[in-house]
Amino acid sequence: DGTDSCNGEHNFGLIRHPHDALGRYTPLPAYVAFATLTRQLSGAEFVRPEQTPETLRSLVFRRYGQEVRAVWSLEPAVLRVQAREPFRTVDLMGLERVVEPRDGSALLSVRRGEPVYLVGAVEGVTACVTVVLHDRVQACVGEEIRIPYRCENVLASPLPIELELAGVRQRVPAEAMASCAGALA
Repeated sequence: DGTDSCNGEHNFGLIRHPHDALGRYTPLPAYVAFATLTRQLSGAEFVRPEQTPETLRSLVFRRYGQEVRAVWSLEPAVLRVQAREPFRTVDLMGLERVVEPRDGSALLSVRRGEPVYLVGAVEGVTACVTVVLHDRVQACVGEEIRIPYRCENVLASPLPIELELAGVRQRVPAEAMASCAGALA
């Protein structure tokens, strides 16, 4: 390793070069990620791999009587976490937050290849398709409106999505690993 930040070969490892202008032996991101993994899984016992879609990985561990999941995706994704109680998330750099599920689940965005640790009473994890409805549509009473939507399918297989507005259902094909857009009328 060396001190040239533009040379990819000089940026591997856990700590900076002794002659690096950013500080001798200061931690690199890999060091922090390794410390996070160690804090989350030290003393943990592997329980099982979770069954997930092919682009998602979830490993379940037990530590101090509590489940800890190490979850990562091979592609950017939105995860549906099934949980009835609040749980903690810990990201790659050790940032922790408490997530309050609604109606038995919570949605989390994850980056490609970056693990997130789920700590607490989580029942399962899966990748999901997201649909966003634009809420800035204005109309007068009695006027027909069109509500634009967009969806992202991060899964490796196509999915049919059904959107419903005022009792009228519209089927939207979400191709594998693709975006779709349209409007509900």
